[in-house]
Amino acid sequence: MAFCKNCGSQLKPQDKFCETCGTLVEEEKPVAPVSAAPGYTPPYQPAGNAGQQKATAGNKKFGLPVIILACVLVVVLIGGIIGVVSLSGTVSDLKEENTQLVADKNQLTGQLNAANNTISGLNNELSEANSEISELTGDLNEATGTINDLNSDLLKANSSLSAANANIADLEDENEELAADKSELAADLDDANYTILSLNSIIDIMDYNYSEIIAFIDMRFGWAEEDAKQFVTPYDETVGDLVDWLVYPFDSGDWTRAWNDMKYMYSWVRSNIEYSYDSPLPVLPLDLLEGGEIDWFREFWQYPAETIYWGTGDCEDQALLLTSMIKNYGEGNTYAYCIGISNGESGHLAVCLPVVGDYMVIFDPAGGYFTNSWGEINTHKPIEEELNNWLNWWSADIPGAQVTMLFDDEYYWEFDNNNEFVDWLTG
Repeated sequence: MAFCKNCGSQLKPQDKFCETCGTLVEEEKPVAPVSAAPGYTPPYQPAGNAGQQKATAGNKKFGLPVIILACVLVVVLIGGIIGVVSLSGTVSDLKEENTQLVADKNQLTGQLNAANNTISGLNNELSEANSEISELTGDLNEATGTINDLNSDLLKANSSLSAANANIADLEDENEELAADKSELAADLDDANYTILSLNSIIDIMDYNYSEIIAFIDMRFGWAEEDAKQFVTPYDETVGDLVDWLVYPFDSGDWTRAWNDMKYMYSWVRSNIEYSYDSPLPVLPLDLLEGGEIDWFREFWQYPAETIYWGTGDCEDQALLLTSMIKNYGEGNTYAYCIGISNGESGHLAVCLPVVGDYMVIFDPAGGYFTNSWGEINTHKPIEEELNNWLNWWSADIPGAQVTMLFDDEYYWEFDNNNEFVDWLTG
């Protein structure tokens, strides 16, 4: 272990100066090994005691090795003295250099400390500058972010502007198309207005025709006075031709033949007009197009000419035909009427002929009944008696029937009950 010769501080093996005082560390010069003098090689001696030198007691002799060793020691001592003298000069020089170096070191240390202080101040200033730079960098980054956001917004705005410009271009194209369409629509509107006017005219016509259809259908029910009277057609050509074909012309001076002719016409209707039930007719509402409902009513009055043509008809059709035939036959001298009875649920129509003296004859071709005695027409049956006979004929089918109406092609009367009818006819 080595120590500084100036301050005694411990030195490290690799130090060239003392870290404490800066003294140059003297290098220890290794002592050169003493070379052995050229040895003497004794001559070969045989084994055993033959060659050994014997010393006598009291007589000591130093051998050759001792002499050599002494010579070597002398040489070493001489070399050491020379080295010490040389080393003493060297140490003195080194001390001066060391003193100078210590002074230089102290000076450098002062300069170093000053430099360190300067560096420390510069480091503080640098830290402050770095802090300011950091703040400025943050501000710059924030400004850069703001600029980036503004650039992004600007790009979006440019994109929106481009899209808006494109939309404006499209809108301009659409505007041109709309202008063209407007012109076409104006023309179409004119056409539509004309069509609407035409349709309104058609609708008016259809409304009128629909009203006519309603009136025509309602007329076929025979509910109203004028509807009922128009179905008695004594002046119809078809009726007149049939009467002329069946009987001779009426002779007011021969009533016997006249009654027989009327009975013959009754028999012809019964034999040639097949009884048939009416098909249901629709009762059309005035508000059909607005959701009005259609009712169906099983009733259909036929004109006498239709009954002759079709050869079928129910009670009112046969009564209307026979009434028209009898009135056509008498040419104004025979009084025949359609008489209607009902109990509120069912009704019936036949032919009634008033006879002078408050008598009455009933012809009922659909019911197979006529006023008779022994199969011949009895024109002397009192009105009330004959009415009861006829109602009894229908009592099973129309129980409790009352006379409701009496009409021909000119007159129409309504009654509330049988007594009212009898009083009116006898009065």
